[in-house]
Amino acid sequence: MPINYETIDLPPSECFRILRWNADVNQVETLDAKIGQFRPMQGTGGQWHWHYEVEITLVESGNGVRVVGNETKEIAGDSDLVVLGRGLPHSWDFHGPSSGVCVQFSDTRIMNSLTDLGRTEMVKLVERAANGIEIPARFCEASIRILRGLAANIPTNHLETHGQLIQLLGTLASIHTQQARQISTIRFDNHQSIVNYVEMQKTVNWIMEHYDTDIQLQEVLDLVQMSKATFSRHFPKCTGVSFSQFVNQVRISNASRLLQTTLEPISVIAYRTGFSNLSNFNRIFLKLKGVSPSTYRQLEKARHKALPPTKSDSIR
Repeated sequence: MPINYETIDLPPSECFRILRWNADVNQVETLDAKIGQFRPMQGTGGQWHWHYEVEITLVESGNGVRVVGNETKEIAGDSDLVVLGRGLPHSWDFHGPSSGVCVQFSDTRIMNSLTDLGRTEMVKLVERAANGIEIPARFCEASIRILRGLAANIPTNHLETHGQLIQLLGTLASIHTQQARQISTIRFDNHQSIVNYVEMQKTVNWIMEHYDTDIQLQEVLDLVQMSKATFSRHFPKCTGVSFSQFVNQVRISNASRLLQTTLEPISVIAYRTGFSNLSNFNRIFLKLKGVSPSTYRQLEKARHKALPPTKSDSIR
Protein backbone atom coordinates (compact mmCIF):
# COMPACT_ATOMS: atom_id res chain seq x y z
CA MET A 1 0.00 0.00 0.00
CA PRO A 2 2.34 2.78 -1.20
CA ILE A 3 1.39 6.33 -0.36
CA ASN A 4 -0.47 8.13 -3.12
CA TYR A 5 -1.08 11.79 -3.81
CA GLU A 6 -4.70 12.34 -4.83
CA THR A 7 -5.49 15.23 -7.14
CA ILE A 8 -8.95 16.58 -6.43
CA ASP A 9 -9.97 18.59 -9.48
CA LEU A 10 -12.47 21.13 -8.21
CA PRO A 11 -13.92 23.35 -10.95
CA PRO A 12 -12.95 27.04 -10.59
CA SER A 13 -16.43 27.89 -9.30
CA GLU A 14 -16.47 25.07 -6.72
CA CYS A 15 -14.84 24.84 -3.31
CA PHE A 16 -15.96 21.36 -2.22
CA ARG A 17 -17.18 17.94 -3.28
CA ILE A 18 -19.43 15.39 -1.58
CA LEU A 19 -18.80 11.63 -1.68
CA ARG A 20 -20.84 8.73 -0.32
CA TRP A 21 -20.50 4.95 -0.32
CA ASN A 22 -22.82 2.09 0.63
CA ALA A 23 -20.67 -1.04 0.53
CA ASP A 24 -17.10 -0.46 -0.68
CA VAL A 25 -15.07 2.59 0.34
CA ASN A 26 -13.27 2.34 -3.01
CA GLN A 27 -16.53 2.50 -4.98
CA VAL A 28 -18.13 5.84 -4.23
CA GLU A 29 -20.62 8.29 -5.66
CA THR A 30 -20.02 12.02 -5.97
CA LEU A 31 -22.59 14.78 -6.24
CA ASP A 32 -22.38 16.32 -9.70
CA ALA A 33 -23.53 19.93 -9.36
CA LYS A 34 -24.09 20.28 -13.11
CA ILE A 35 -26.72 17.55 -13.32
CA GLY A 36 -27.88 17.64 -9.70
CA GLN A 37 -27.33 13.91 -9.22
CA PHE A 38 -24.86 11.52 -7.67
CA ARG A 39 -22.69 9.64 -10.15
CA PRO A 40 -20.31 6.71 -9.54
CA MET A 41 -16.54 7.16 -9.42
CA GLN A 42 -13.48 5.29 -8.20
CA GLY A 43 -12.70 6.06 -4.58
CA THR A 44 -9.33 6.17 -2.84
CA GLY A 45 -10.39 5.61 0.77
CA GLY A 46 -8.81 2.16 0.88
CA GLN A 47 -5.41 3.49 -0.22
CA TRP A 48 -2.96 5.28 2.03
CA HIS A 49 -3.13 8.70 0.38
CA TRP A 50 -3.06 12.44 0.92
CA HIS A 51 -4.41 15.56 -0.75
CA TYR A 52 -4.31 19.32 -0.24
CA GLU A 53 -8.01 19.60 0.60
CA VAL A 54 -9.44 19.38 4.12
CA GLU A 55 -11.64 16.32 4.62
CA ILE A 56 -14.60 15.49 6.87
CA THR A 57 -15.48 11.79 6.88
CA LEU A 58 -18.30 10.04 8.71
CA VAL A 59 -18.24 6.24 8.75
CA GLU A 60 -21.86 5.20 9.24
CA SER A 61 -21.23 1.47 9.47
CA GLY A 62 -18.38 -1.00 9.15
CA ASN A 63 -15.63 -2.66 11.16
CA GLY A 64 -11.98 -2.28 10.26
CA VAL A 65 -8.81 -0.28 10.71
CA ARG A 66 -8.42 3.47 10.26
CA VAL A 67 -4.94 4.83 9.59
CA VAL A 68 -4.45 8.59 10.01
CA GLY A 69 -0.97 10.07 10.17
CA ASN A 70 1.00 7.91 12.58
CA GLU A 71 -2.02 6.36 14.31
CA THR A 72 -3.55 3.01 13.45
CA LYS A 73 -6.88 2.44 15.18
CA GLU A 74 -9.52 -0.25 14.98
CA ILE A 75 -13.01 1.13 14.48
CA ALA A 76 -16.23 -0.77 15.00
CA GLY A 77 -19.87 0.10 14.68
CA ASP A 78 -21.13 3.45 13.52
CA SER A 79 -20.73 7.24 13.65
CA ASP A 80 -16.95 7.50 13.45
CA LEU A 81 -16.38 11.17 12.56
CA VAL A 82 -12.98 12.65 11.75
CA VAL A 83 -11.72 15.95 10.32
CA LEU A 84 -8.43 15.63 8.44
CA GLY A 85 -6.18 18.55 7.55
CA ARG A 86 -4.22 19.34 4.41
CA GLY A 87 -1.53 16.79 3.55
CA LEU A 88 -2.48 14.35 6.32
CA PRO A 89 -2.19 10.77 4.95
CA HIS A 90 -5.10 8.46 5.72
CA SER A 91 -6.86 5.24 4.74
CA TRP A 92 -9.58 2.83 5.85
CA ASP A 93 -9.28 -0.96 5.68
CA PHE A 94 -12.71 -2.46 6.35
CA HIS A 95 -13.22 -6.15 7.10
CA GLY A 96 -16.49 -6.22 5.14
CA PRO A 97 -19.22 -3.90 3.83
CA SER A 98 -19.22 -0.33 5.09
CA SER A 99 -21.02 2.92 4.44
CA GLY A 100 -20.33 6.58 4.95
CA VAL A 101 -20.16 10.11 3.63
CA CYS A 102 -17.21 12.41 2.99
CA VAL A 103 -16.86 16.14 2.28
CA GLN A 104 -13.60 17.46 0.85
CA PHE A 105 -13.13 21.21 0.53
CA SER A 106 -10.59 23.90 -0.23
CA ASP A 107 -10.37 26.08 2.86
CA THR A 108 -8.69 28.89 0.90
CA ARG A 109 -11.54 29.06 -1.63
CA ILE A 110 -14.32 28.83 0.91
CA MET A 111 -12.88 31.75 2.90
CA ASN A 112 -14.26 34.17 0.30
CA SER A 113 -17.84 33.27 1.20
CA LEU A 114 -17.45 33.61 4.97
CA THR A 115 -17.98 36.51 7.33
CA ASP A 116 -15.06 37.80 9.40
CA LEU A 117 -16.21 35.65 12.31
CA GLY A 118 -16.62 32.68 9.98
CA ARG A 119 -13.07 33.11 8.69
CA THR A 120 -11.74 33.16 12.24
CA GLU A 121 -13.61 29.96 13.07
CA MET A 122 -12.41 28.34 9.83
CA VAL A 123 -8.77 29.11 10.62
CA LYS A 124 -9.19 27.53 14.06
CA LEU A 125 -10.83 24.42 12.61
CA VAL A 126 -8.17 23.93 9.92
CA GLU A 127 -5.38 24.39 12.47
CA ARG A 128 -6.94 21.81 14.80
CA ALA A 129 -7.38 19.40 11.88
CA ALA A 130 -3.69 19.52 10.91
CA ASN A 131 -3.09 16.41 13.04
CA GLY A 132 -6.59 15.07 12.47
CA ILE A 133 -9.36 15.26 15.05
CA GLU A 134 -11.78 12.55 16.11
CA ILE A 135 -15.11 13.70 17.53
CA PRO A 136 -17.31 11.34 19.57
CA ALA A 137 -20.86 11.08 18.24
CA ARG A 138 -22.40 12.49 21.43
CA PHE A 139 -20.63 15.81 20.83
CA CYS A 140 -21.43 16.18 17.13
CA GLU A 141 -25.04 15.09 16.61
CA ALA A 142 -25.81 18.25 14.62
CA SER A 143 -22.82 17.69 12.32
CA ILE A 144 -23.83 14.07 11.74
CA ARG A 145 -27.37 15.14 10.82
CA ILE A 146 -26.03 17.61 8.25
CA LEU A 147 -23.68 15.03 6.73
CA ARG A 148 -26.47 12.48 6.50
CA GLY A 149 -28.65 15.07 4.84
CA LEU A 150 -25.98 15.91 2.29
CA ALA A 151 -25.60 12.23 1.41
CA ALA A 152 -29.27 11.28 1.42
CA ASN A 153 -30.86 14.26 -0.32
CA ILE A 154 -30.09 16.00 -3.57
CA PRO A 155 -30.36 19.75 -2.85
CA THR A 156 -32.51 21.81 -5.19
CA ASN A 157 -29.58 24.07 -6.08
CA HIS A 158 -25.89 24.62 -5.49
CA LEU A 159 -26.45 27.48 -3.07
CA GLU A 160 -28.45 25.20 -0.80
CA THR A 161 -25.60 22.68 -0.71
CA HIS A 162 -23.08 25.44 -0.05
CA GLY A 163 -25.24 26.73 2.79
CA GLN A 164 -25.36 23.30 4.38
CA LEU A 165 -21.58 23.02 4.13
CA ILE A 166 -21.11 26.40 5.84
CA GLN A 167 -23.49 25.25 8.58
CA LEU A 168 -21.51 22.01 8.95
CA LEU A 169 -18.21 23.85 9.30
CA GLY A 170 -19.75 26.17 11.87
CA THR A 171 -20.97 23.31 14.04
CA LEU A 172 -17.59 21.56 13.87
CA ALA A 173 -15.69 24.74 14.69
CA SER A 174 -17.89 25.30 17.75
CA ILE A 175 -17.04 21.92 19.29
CA HIS A 176 -14.89 22.45 22.35
CA THR A 177 -11.26 21.34 22.17
CA GLN A 178 -11.75 18.96 25.10
CA GLN A 179 -14.59 17.22 23.23
CA ALA A 180 -12.34 16.24 20.32
CA ARG A 181 -9.28 14.00 20.29
CA GLN A 182 -6.13 14.73 18.32
CA ILE A 183 -5.35 11.71 16.16
CA SER A 184 -1.78 11.93 14.84
CA THR A 185 1.05 13.01 17.10
CA ILE A 186 3.00 14.20 14.05
CA ARG A 187 2.07 16.87 11.52
CA PHE A 188 2.24 16.07 7.81
CA ASP A 189 1.64 19.54 6.43
CA ASN A 190 4.37 19.54 3.81
CA HIS A 191 5.31 17.16 1.04
CA GLN A 192 8.72 16.31 2.44
CA SER A 193 7.20 15.09 5.70
CA ILE A 194 5.10 12.63 3.72
CA VAL A 195 7.96 11.43 1.52
CA ASN A 196 10.00 10.60 4.64
CA TYR A 197 7.38 8.05 5.67
CA VAL A 198 7.09 6.13 2.41
CA GLU A 199 9.67 3.51 3.40
CA MET A 200 7.95 2.91 6.71
CA GLN A 201 4.64 2.50 4.91
CA LYS A 202 6.21 -0.30 2.86
CA THR A 203 6.68 -2.08 6.16
CA VAL A 204 3.09 -1.42 7.21
CA ASN A 205 1.85 -2.84 3.93
CA TRP A 206 4.09 -5.89 4.21
CA ILE A 207 2.85 -6.61 7.74
CA MET A 208 -0.77 -6.28 6.59
CA GLU A 209 -0.10 -8.94 3.96
CA HIS A 210 2.02 -11.31 6.08
CA TYR A 211 0.59 -10.98 9.60
CA ASP A 212 -0.46 -14.66 9.53
CA THR A 213 3.14 -15.85 9.08
CA ASP A 214 6.12 -16.07 11.40
CA ILE A 215 7.26 -12.48 10.87
CA GLN A 216 10.93 -11.80 11.51
CA LEU A 217 12.35 -8.30 11.88
CA GLN A 218 15.26 -9.12 9.58
CA GLU A 219 12.85 -9.68 6.70
CA VAL A 220 11.59 -6.12 7.12
CA LEU A 221 15.09 -4.68 7.46
CA ASP A 222 15.99 -6.33 4.15
CA LEU A 223 12.82 -4.92 2.58
CA VAL A 224 13.54 -1.29 3.46
CA GLN A 225 17.34 -1.67 3.48
CA MET A 226 17.85 -0.13 6.90
CA SER A 227 19.86 -1.00 9.95
CA LYS A 228 18.00 -2.14 13.04
CA ALA A 229 18.87 1.10 14.86
CA THR A 230 17.63 3.34 12.02
CA PHE A 231 14.47 1.32 11.55
CA SER A 232 13.71 1.31 15.28
CA ARG A 233 14.00 5.09 15.29
CA HIS A 234 11.75 5.75 12.29
CA PHE A 235 9.02 3.10 12.60
CA PRO A 236 7.48 4.40 15.86
CA LYS A 237 7.39 7.90 14.35
CA CYS A 238 5.26 6.58 11.52
CA THR A 239 2.94 4.27 13.46
CA GLY A 240 3.08 5.53 17.04
CA VAL A 241 4.13 2.10 18.34
CA SER A 242 7.06 -0.28 18.11
CA PHE A 243 7.40 -2.91 15.39
CA SER A 244 6.28 -5.79 17.64
CA GLN A 245 3.37 -3.77 19.02
CA PHE A 246 2.16 -2.94 15.52
CA VAL A 247 2.36 -6.59 14.43
CA ASN A 248 0.26 -7.56 17.44
CA GLN A 249 -2.29 -4.83 16.70
CA VAL A 250 -2.74 -6.05 13.13
CA ARG A 251 -3.02 -9.68 14.23
CA ILE A 252 -5.55 -8.93 16.97
CA SER A 253 -7.58 -6.76 14.59
CA ASN A 254 -7.86 -9.65 12.15
CA ALA A 255 -8.56 -12.09 14.98
CA SER A 256 -11.40 -9.80 16.10
CA ARG A 257 -12.86 -9.92 12.61
CA LEU A 258 -12.75 -13.73 12.59
CA LEU A 259 -14.34 -13.90 16.04
CA GLN A 260 -17.18 -11.73 14.75
CA THR A 261 -17.73 -13.40 11.39
CA THR A 262 -16.89 -17.09 11.88
CA LEU A 263 -17.61 -19.93 14.30
CA GLU A 264 -14.05 -21.22 14.19
CA PRO A 265 -12.54 -22.33 17.51
CA ILE A 266 -10.43 -19.68 19.22
CA SER A 267 -7.35 -21.89 18.96
CA VAL A 268 -7.74 -22.04 15.17
CA ILE A 269 -8.17 -18.27 14.94
CA ALA A 270 -5.03 -17.78 17.03
CA TYR A 271 -2.91 -19.81 14.63
CA ARG A 272 -4.58 -18.30 11.55
CA THR A 273 -3.54 -14.82 12.69
CA GLY A 274 0.12 -15.62 13.26
CA PHE A 275 0.30 -16.63 16.93
CA SER A 276 2.41 -19.67 17.68
CA ASN A 277 0.58 -20.62 20.88
CA LEU A 278 -2.85 -20.04 22.38
CA SER A 279 -1.72 -18.66 25.74
CA ASN A 280 0.25 -15.88 24.06
CA PHE A 281 -2.75 -15.05 21.88
CA ASN A 282 -5.09 -14.89 24.89
CA ARG A 283 -2.66 -12.69 26.82
CA ILE A 284 -2.16 -10.16 24.01
CA PHE A 285 -5.86 -10.13 23.09
CA LEU A 286 -6.80 -9.33 26.69
CA LYS A 287 -4.16 -6.60 26.84
CA LEU A 288 -5.35 -4.86 23.66
CA LYS A 289 -9.09 -5.46 23.91
CA GLY A 290 -9.64 -5.50 27.65
CA VAL A 291 -11.57 -8.78 27.47
CA SER A 292 -10.78 -12.39 26.60
CA PRO A 293 -11.42 -13.69 23.05
CA SER A 294 -14.43 -15.74 24.20
CA THR A 295 -15.97 -12.77 26.02
CA TYR A 296 -15.33 -10.55 22.99
CA ARG A 297 -17.17 -13.00 20.74
CA GLN A 298 -20.14 -13.10 23.11
CA LEU A 299 -20.29 -9.30 23.39
CA GLU A 300 -20.12 -8.82 19.62
CA LYS A 301 -22.84 -11.40 19.07
CA ALA A 302 -25.11 -9.58 21.52
CA ARG A 303 -24.27 -6.17 20.03
CA HIS A 304 -25.10 -7.24 16.48
CA LYS A 305 -28.43 -8.67 17.61
CA ALA A 306 -29.29 -5.27 19.09
CA LEU A 307 -28.40 -3.30 15.94
CA PRO A 308 -31.04 -2.28 13.35
CA PRO A 309 -31.14 -4.56 10.26
CA THR A 310 -29.32 -2.06 8.00
CA LYS A 311 -27.22 0.75 9.34
CA SER A 312 -26.56 2.15 5.85
CA ASP A 313 -30.23 2.89 5.11
CA SER A 314 -29.81 6.43 6.39
CA ILE A 315 -27.57 7.43 3.49
CA ARG A 316 -29.22 5.54 0.69
